[in-house]
Amino acid sequence: MDSPDIKLCMGCMREKQGKEAVCPFCGFDVNTPHHPLYLKPGTLVSKQYIVGKLIAYNGEGATYLGCDLTQNNKVLIREYMPDALAVRETGGEHVITLKGKETQYKALLSDFSDLCRQLQKLRTYTGLLSLTDFFEQNNTVYAVYQFVAETTLSSFFKENGVLTIETLKERLAPILAAVEAMHALGVIHRGISPETILVNEDRTLRLFGFSIPAARTAKCELAAELFAGYSPPELYSLTGWQGTWTDVYSVAAVIYTALTGVVPPEAPARLTGDTLKPASEVNPAVPEFISLVLQQAMALEPKERPQTIGAFSMALTQPAAPGGVMTENSDKRGENMYQEQPAKRKSAHKWKVRKRNFIYMMSSMLITTAVLLTLMFVILSEIDSSLLVFAKDNTPGTSIIDVSSDATASEAPYLLPDFVGSYLDSVKSKEDFQKKYFLTETEEYNDEQPAGVIFEQNPIANTPVTDSVNVAVKVSKGPAPIPDTIVGMAQADAQKTLDDLKIKYQVVQMYDDTVPAGNVIKVTRLPGEVMLFISQGSMNGASTGSGGYGGMTFEEYWKIFGTNSN
Repeated sequence: MDSPDIKLCMGCMREKQGKEAVCPFCGFDVNTPHHPLYLKPGTLVSKQYIVGKLIAYNGEGATYLGCDLTQNNKVLIREYMPDALAVRETGGEHVITLKGKETQYKALLSDFSDLCRQLQKLRTYTGLLSLTDFFEQNNTVYAVYQFVAETTLSSFFKENGVLTIETLKERLAPILAAVEAMHALGVIHRGISPETILVNEDRTLRLFGFSIPAARTAKCELAAELFAGYSPPELYSLTGWQGTWTDVYSVAAVIYTALTGVVPPEAPARLTGDTLKPASEVNPAVPEFISLVLQQAMALEPKERPQTIGAFSMALTQPAAPGGVMTENSDKRGENMYQEQPAKRKSAHKWKVRKRNFIYMMSSMLITTAVLLTLMFVILSEIDSSLLVFAKDNTPGTSIIDVSSDATASEAPYLLPDFVGSYLDSVKSKEDFQKKYFLTETEEYNDEQPAGVIFEQNPIANTPVTDSVNVAVKVSKGPAPIPDTIVGMAQADAQKTLDDLKIKYQVVQMYDDTVPAGNVIKVTRLPGEVMLFISQGSMNGASTGSGGYGGMTFEEYWKIFGTNSN
């Protein structure tokens, strides 16, 4: 719905004095074309909020500047609009789910609504950007956040350099308290970084940039928004265990940057060769015990980190116990911290009971396995003996089995581990690896695995083998790079380029005033596929019957959509 006749600039939400196209305050031009996937500036939602210019977008959706007409103040409006699963009705506001993506769209829409519901409970925490309202409309959900004139912590670092530990503890305290409360509700941020922390004029900090898990995990349905140096290893894989420890890593990385002025190495690079230097080595002013706490909190293995923000905060305020940063009992907030997506803390007693039961269960399984292996060995021995007797009794000359005195007994077989999904360097660094396996490596581009990860092995996992077995593995080089020049390219040339690179893609046609008809508007990479957006030119030149879909009606378009892919 178009907004009422209110003279506001859609770039800054200040009242305009005349009918000038360019705002004298912020320079926003009303003639600037808007992205066809997102809402047009001036749209009214919930009969209360005017949508202004597009500020940012990721795989989950878009963030707009807005104005609350009932309060006459600026707000931020977040719209669930996953470009991998949906498109915008041409010339309208309704969100249309892509054919075959309905279930995924609805499931992630539900996740978005749940996130909004939980964040609204935390609106009194000063360390978070408050979510004040959320509602359904246009087949999607909108979240409304407070607007505060702030800069990002990343920009603040560039202008002010490193901070002292005392200043940092004081400034971060509200955020740590808010994150701990967020975790108590079962919400994990997964994107804490200098880009998602705002600095106010009085230098107070606020955390923002909340997203659903699928938008912060590689190889999910949506294009993942990860923050190099701040996102932990488990976010780069679907098999990684995510939880409160995930945010602990990110917070520690932010503190590391604040104290040293250096961004930590990206997690996948650390897995292949860890070059993370202790903070005290980069900046000698950092206390040694603080440096050790940060080093442990940024451990590549989640179970080696402090498991909660509370435990991490406690470690930052007191020197380490002898022998390490964190002792087994140093986390007084609960012993059962390494579990996926904990929503509530378990009591220590329940954990001990579960731990004891787990030990009993594993012991029973090990004993049973040992008995079965022994029985199997006896049966195989009997079979070998039978074959040997048969060979001696029935074959003149050379026997079937070599029984010469210098023959040695073969080593007992074992099951080959599953290397698929693991980083090659991590596998090769394991103890006794070189003694057990001869590895043949082949590198190939792979859309589903990050660079350095094994995606195929031969023999396959659980094959019975003995030491010195030859194992052939295929290692990902990451997705095949898409040339920057493809944007603006003619459709036929763009498709040939992708075909030559063996990149799967899907063509989406849409109107765009800024790109000539038949040329590429943008390219969006999805797990295993690329979306190629092709311009149909300006809507002004479209016939009324086309509906914006190449001469077809909207219904006809969706009946065949999804078949045009390579």
